[in-house]
Amino acid sequence: MTIEGERMITTEIHGDVTVVVIGEDLDTTTSQKAKQLLGETIQTGRVKVVVDLSSVNFVDSSGLGALVSALKTARPLGGDIRVCGASQEVTTIFELTRLTKVFRMFPDRQAALDSFQ
Repeated sequence: MTIEGERMITTEIHGDVTVVVIGEDLDTTTSQKAKQLLGETIQTGRVKVVVDLSSVNFVDSSGLGALVSALKTARPLGGDIRVCGASQEVTTIFELTRLTKVFRMFPDRQAALDSFQ
């Protein structure tokens, strides 16, 4: 599935793991689309999700909220949301908000995918 507009969010299937690739900054506009796509993905039973932030330079509070919302939906269903590819700037935002204690973060997509095995 792909959601396009000013910004693009795509999904890729890797076995039982869905990778959601955020194509630009995760801000107010993008976060609503990301929340929708993540929610639909989880509701279809694809509860193991990797969010690839390698193209993201900035995440605001609405972006963090979209990720937390997806996590709260996935975990009771036996799933998890894992984050990969975050830049140093984005990682700092996760650290400042203490979300590095909530999300498992990986340097790249393959490491995140392997963590589900």
